[in-house]
Amino acid sequence: MNNPANTTSTMNITSTTSTMTATTTTTLKDISDLHAAVGAENLVAVARGQCVPWVDEKEQRMADLLAPRRFSAANPPPPERVIYRIGEATIATPGNLVVFYAQPKAGKTAFLGGVLAAAMATGSGSDGDGDGGDGSAAVDADTFHVQSENPEGRPIVHFDTEQSPQHHYKAIARALRRIEREAEPDWLYSYRLTDIPLPDRREALRHELRTRHAQYGGVHSVFLDGIADFIADPNDTAEAFAWVDELHQLAIKYDTVIVCVLHENPGSDIGKTRGHLGSQLERKAETNLRLVKDGEGVTVAAGAYPEGEGAAVYVERRGEAACLV
Repeated sequence: MNNPANTTSTMNITSTTSTMTATTTTTLKDISDLHAAVGAENLVAVARGQCVPWVDEKEQRMADLLAPRRFSAANPPPPERVIYRIGEATIATPGNLVVFYAQPKAGKTAFLGGVLAAAMATGSGSDGDGDGGDGSAAVDADTFHVQSENPEGRPIVHFDTEQSPQHHYKAIARALRRIEREAEPDWLYSYRLTDIPLPDRREALRHELRTRHAQYGGVHSVFLDGIADFIADPNDTAEAFAWVDELHQLAIKYDTVIVCVLHENPGSDIGKTRGHLGSQLERKAETNLRLVKDGEGVTVAAGAYPEGEGAAVYVERRGEAACLV
């Protein structure tokens, strides 16, 4: 029930005198009408009585919100599903965020292509090339040692907000070459959003997740190459925190991982990412992977320990033509 001070309502008002009790029905438009009807001495009590159902609805809503999220030893969640790993180290599981970050031209796009290739090497609709036979990519697939399984052919959603049509095409074609594929699987949904207005980019993500989840019954993984391009100002605390919070909610809702690609601040030697957006992503991410280019190749290192792992992850690729960086 809405607050009666803000709506027109009809209610019974009981007024008591020394000699009689009378009940009248009065139509109230605002708090002034209520004041005139019951008098100043009764205003608070009457208003409180009218608001009780409204307060009860709020309390019930919060109780309903918390109940399914309460810990119960008798009701464990499903076993954790690994979406991506490097060697033996798990770097991505459902309901989480992962961050790749580096200086410009340090190889983020190339590494991202390797991760995409790892998932495209397997799954329903794969042509079999590069399949290790157990649902994982074959050892000779050039995926920077990244491994993934996608036996059900769940969709991969990839948004690129930074590149031209030509560069976007080359990046995905390069990922396919890593696993010797000539065409993308039907369940790869890679889009270039560079010329789409900023608010539409966020809505495009929501639309795509809704659509693909309904179509396939789930989403394998999501890549946002240029995560800062989904908000107006990565240094705006409120905007950045709200965006990261929404991303985390989407990852949980659709039981997937959202991989966010982000630039470091120019000239940073310690891997400081852009603005409050970068700081909040680092705090919320399951895994932070920093890419550092040293002149000979690309070194990929985990800037934070993945959940449950005892050591940081290091992957080095140097002097190999197949690396395609």
